[in-house]
Amino acid sequence: MSGHDDWQVFLKQVDKLTTVKQRAIAAVLGALVADAASQPLHWIYNDDKMKEVLAGGVDPAFSPVSHNAFYTLETGCQSPYGDELFVQAKCLVRCKGFKSDEFGKEYYTFFGPKSVYDGSSVSSSYQKGVTSSQYPVKGHWRDKVISDFIEKYESKQKTGDPTSVDPDALVAVIPIVSHYAGKPDFMQRCTEAVEVLQTCPDAVNSALMAGKILEKFILKVDDKDDPRATLNEAMSEWDSLASASPGVLDAKMSQVVKEVVESDLNMSAVDATKQFGKA
Repeated sequence: MSGHDDWQVFLKQVDKLTTVKQRAIAAVLGALVADAASQPLHWIYNDDKMKEVLAGGVDPAFSPVSHNAFYTLETGCQSPYGDELFVQAKCLVRCKGFKSDEFGKEYYTFFGPKSVYDGSSVSSSYQKGVTSSQYPVKGHWRDKVISDFIEKYESKQKTGDPTSVDPDALVAVIPIVSHYAGKPDFMQRCTEAVEVLQTCPDAVNSALMAGKILEKFILKVDDKDDPRATLNEAMSEWDSLASASPGVLDAKMSQVVKEVVESDLNMSAVDATKQFGKA
């Protein structure tokens, strides 16, 4: 069968599932597609450069030309974040649920020695003597969080970067939420998944808040519900959980989301970044 035929068979199977399960699948697929679509514009930190790239109403999705200042891959390939999500989803399916040790093995196999992310190649990691004059490198880029994980895993240390607030944490909860949404161990599983790579409280809390929001959208009863109402429900649940777990969950997280929700949702991505900051 061709890839197109496989896709059609898959869609027919999904069509038989409940609405909640369809949303859970859509969350993972949507994240993977969005990551691939944005990969050629990944890590553009200069606002003027982004405006230049998008001048004239250029569609930022699936740009045929890479404007990534750090690494270049063919359009349609995943960024390191997309590959992390793929690894997580694959492990969840194989193990029929979250298992921390198995997640670690999958990360190491996919990003470690002899992989396309192997740091023995100059084109795969900024930590192997590559200078900025050689950017953008051609090939996959192993980010700091994954590099830290690989080093600790090889030396049999407990993994989890205690200082990183990088968005790897947000990626980690997407497949977990899709699998555990509505289940009593949902928050615990999300925490454990994030802490395989990051243990910084800010990273964990941000990921859990994002996970709570995604859970509410997967489980919501009516697609006609106002998205803001769903967000407010997620924030209310967070506040209740934070009150019941002082020192564990950061009560300020819902206030951060509230500021975004009450802002002008029609502002450009560049203006939103200026107002709320970069990931």
